[in-house]
Amino acid sequence: MMNNRAFGIRHMEPAAPQARRCSLSLVGRVRACPGLDPGEGGHRHSLRWFLFPKYFAKPHPPTPNPSHEGRGIRSPGLAMDFLQTQIAWFFLLLSIVMFSSTAAHAAVALKGMATIDGPAVRLSDVFSGVPQKIAAAEIARAPAPGQSITYNANTLVYLAHQYRLGWRPDSLADHVVINSSAHKIMPADIAREVRAQLAAQDSLDGDIRVSFDDHALEIDLPADRPAAFTLDNFQYNPADQRFRATFMASTDQGPVTRPITGRVAVMEKVPVPARRLNAGDVVAGDDLQWIVLPQGQLDGVITDASRLVGKELRHDANEGQPLREQDVMVPRLVKQGALVTMRIATSFMTVTAEGRALQDGTLGEAVRVRNDRSQRVIEGTVSGPGMVTVRGPQQFAEAQ
Repeated sequence: MMNNRAFGIRHMEPAAPQARRCSLSLVGRVRACPGLDPGEGGHRHSLRWFLFPKYFAKPHPPTPNPSHEGRGIRSPGLAMDFLQTQIAWFFLLLSIVMFSSTAAHAAVALKGMATIDGPAVRLSDVFSGVPQKIAAAEIARAPAPGQSITYNANTLVYLAHQYRLGWRPDSLADHVVINSSAHKIMPADIAREVRAQLAAQDSLDGDIRVSFDDHALEIDLPADRPAAFTLDNFQYNPADQRFRATFMASTDQGPVTRPITGRVAVMEKVPVPARRLNAGDVVAGDDLQWIVLPQGQLDGVITDASRLVGKELRHDANEGQPLREQDVMVPRLVKQGALVTMRIATSFMTVTAEGRALQDGTLGEAVRVRNDRSQRVIEGTVSGPGMVTVRGPQQFAEAQ
């Protein structure tokens, strides 16, 4: 066996393994690690090696660079290592940003439709899940009461970017409709004020019907305050029963004014047929019903039911048709061509005979009657339905 000492070779005992204390740099590389190969520490203990292990399985050995003597040893892979480290960080940060954006997109959602009652549109009227500190942000002036406005996808993307909501549209068809609530002033509300104005002027009384020239009259007022209004400069002309005024209401956006014109009429109840009646029918109480008509349309119309009950119709009358004096008459108790009973009464006896009426007759009216057997004609007075009273015994005898 050769003696190492004879050749001047010193025997070196293997050093005991030392505990490694490694420190990492900001880019994830091992900055100092005793006993560890720089190449090994620079790759296997770095963020790059964790993200891209197959690219860093073997470390790049350092090679001397003759042109840089005295400056140390440079590795040709250092520039590539640095670039790959930056790429690794880029993808990590991109993943974090995309995750944050996705989380925000899931939290903030689009409202398809919203109804507001204030003077401004707020961010929370358009999106749900908006952070509390910006939910009340005013983004636009509210549409007029009762009107609406639509925000398309482009406007919504701008708002989401402006307030950093992280929201993205699903398609270009995404939109939001903002409706502004309103107190609707209807024609009945304005008509009530017209009647109050007429009563204050002692112009008309009774049942007053108001009609407006604008048949689609509706006025929208903001819903965030009471719907109060007045009719200013009210004027009424009794000759043609027309009126004019100015609608006036105060709002936060300023006064709401509108000209109002129309006509008024005093209404009156009128009895009319409740069903179709034929000529010759005698009107009974249950044949009538009541309707309301303007006084200006009642020229000659019978408004007292007692003047219709018991009267006979001269011609057919339809249901709901107002009747005038010329439409009715006293009922005919004797009709032309009908058989009647001729009667004469004295203190000693009562004699009757049959005849045929030659004309119509009402109660107390004189009519001519013919005896069909003798063909003689006498004159009598209608005393009841189908009854004619002859004036003297001699005339009655002539009719026999």
